[in-house]
Amino acid sequence: MHCYRGSTAWVRVLILIIPYLLIVGIFQLIGFLILGFDLSELSNVSAKGNPAVQATLLFFSLLGTIFVIWLFTKTIDKKRFVQIGLQLKNLGNNLAGGLLLGIAIIATGFLLLLTLGQIEVDSFNFSTSNTLLSIAIYTMVSLSEEFLCRGYILRNLMISFNRYFALIISSIIFALLHIGNSHIGWIGFTNLILAGIILGLPYIFTKSLWHPIGMHFTWNLTQAFLGFNVSGNTTFSIVQLRYTGNNFLHGGEFGFEGSILCTIISVIAAIFLWRHLYGKEKDKRLQSKIVKA
Repeated sequence: MHCYRGSTAWVRVLILIIPYLLIVGIFQLIGFLILGFDLSELSNVSAKGNPAVQATLLFFSLLGTIFVIWLFTKTIDKKRFVQIGLQLKNLGNNLAGGLLLGIAIIATGFLLLLTLGQIEVDSFNFSTSNTLLSIAIYTMVSLSEEFLCRGYILRNLMISFNRYFALIISSIIFALLHIGNSHIGWIGFTNLILAGIILGLPYIFTKSLWHPIGMHFTWNLTQAFLGFNVSGNTTFSIVQLRYTGNNFLHGGEFGFEGSILCTIISVIAAIFLWRHLYGKEKDKRLQSKIVKA
């Protein structure tokens, strides 16, 4: 089988599309069957109002994603699955950095919206079971999307193209995966591209998925817990918000990702993250030259 190395590695991304949809779809069907749903009524089934059902289906989607990417990595890329970015080197630092960055971006937006009078905290609603289910849900979402978008798509695009061009293309693909979400608009779509850039920046410098996995997880979970919809999806929230301002600023039904404030914060975060990562890479190059000299 042609492995599409070097300049043609991007073809692997195209080849992946149909098998990915078919295999993940089959795994989701298995999930529906295990949950006891009648396959003839699948079009009427909605997991949005039931976190347990949603978590179960996401688990099978994750299994399908792992299987198809493992299959492609082994047979077409001729690499081990761990080489998509799951090496254990610097796992703790990368994961912690991602977790903190995701919290920082969303918490900053939340506090600014409170200060500007765009939102008000109405009440609090804590549930141990829903909190744990939310953690499980966003863990599986972050793993599935990072394995696919950064671990496979971005990695292969970087083989064929300049890493920054590959980052932009993969970020657009990442945003397109959410194009069917409820209440998405041009601001939300733009912010998803920016989120893809922030998630992908550490990967193009370190080839590690742990930072983007951590950031993706807390980016979503923090939004949910603080009362925002997540990419248009209504989820369990600990904080119950009342929107008092303009959708343009607080994001409305799409959530904070639909806010122009999210755009500004994301651009700033992307610039600072790039400067930090590029600076570290530059220092390593200088140290390497000194050692060789």
